[in-house]
Amino acid sequence: MEKFCAPTISYWKRAFFVAIAIAVFFPVTVAAQITVDTTISADTTSQQVLGANNVTITNDANINFTGSGAINILTFTGVTITNNAGASINALGSGNDQAIDASNSAVNNLTINNSGTISANDNQAIRVNNDSNFTLTNNVGGSITADRTAISISTGGGTITNSGTITTTGAGNAIRTATSIGLTITNNAGGVISSTGTSGVIRLDQNNTIINSGSIINSTSVDNNAIRLDGNNNTITLKDGGLVVGAITFDAGTTGNTLKLEQGFGQAYFYETSATGSFTIEDLSGNTAVKGSAGSVGLGAQ
Repeated sequence: MEKFCAPTISYWKRAFFVAIAIAVFFPVTVAAQITVDTTISADTTSQQVLGANNVTITNDANINFTGSGAINILTFTGVTITNNAGASINALGSGNDQAIDASNSAVNNLTINNSGTISANDNQAIRVNNDSNFTLTNNVGGSITADRTAISISTGGGTITNSGTITTTGAGNAIRTATSIGLTITNNAGGVISSTGTSGVIRLDQNNTIINSGSIINSTSVDNNAIRLDGNNNTITLKDGGLVVGAITFDAGTTGNTLKLEQGFGQAYFYETSATGSFTIEDLSGNTAVKGSAGSVGLGAQ
């Protein structure tokens, strides 16, 4: 009787075939390290990781990374990120995810120019820590959004200029600073900063400035906070044509905060304030400002 023997496959060949199968059915996303000025023109799911100082990233595509830091600055300084119209930088994970992560304490001089979309499914769209010269320009048509906090800045300062949309869809803040050393937020006419949370659309620590000619809106209720100051020596300037929906709150124990009103001479207006801390009111148009006993500010031609 003839005997038939099945062909044998060596251990190493079997291991090779298993590795091929894993690579096909469970692909591994490899981070792209950026060490020179780079333009991203094709959609990618890879994390973009900085590898040098003074690098410019120009994004014309969709970066969809599942995890923390779709663009991770690591320890590098002088980085510029330009996200053009139609492009997006998205963190698609859950938990501690950021679309742009500059949380390392060594980061400084980060510049972000956004005309597209920067978003995080869960945590923060942009997280900055310890950068004293941070610059963000959100242009007309630009969108920055997250579930918790759209822009989080800790122990840093710089400028945020908004002509687009900055929003949080969860319980957090659209813009939040902690132990800041001086941030200036300019919300231009047509710019919208909004939140559905109760703790403040914009929540600031100390030594910060808000100049509003656009809209700052608590989308849940006019009784919730639009602007909340839990630190000292902040200045809010509300210009003619600007809109604030929600209360302006000065937390207990805060001092040196100033609310400036520039609505035009003879204009009557009302802003709801809630103050257990102390603050002063200045009218820059020559009207008489009144701090109401119910925590409101009313003004009319005198």
